Amino acid sequence: MTATTLLDNGADLLTTQKILGHASVVTTQSYTHIAVKKMSEDYQKYHPAVQNPNLYIPRSHPIRNPPSD
Repeated sequence: MTATTLLDNGADLLTTQKILGHASVVTTQSYTHIAVKKMSEDYQKYHPAVQNPNLYIPRSHPIRNPPSD
């Protein structure tokens, strides 16, 4: 079993470290290859900008303050 397989199936990094017997979590990270699909799913699920796209647009940006005619 690989670190990537464990993580892709829901294990957290510290649990994966223990299962694989790595002394350091850095070692576990070096063997981990984040799947693009998983990364995209997590972004959609957890990133606040997905739920509120205006969150990261500065108040002074023209999209928030369109010029009046």
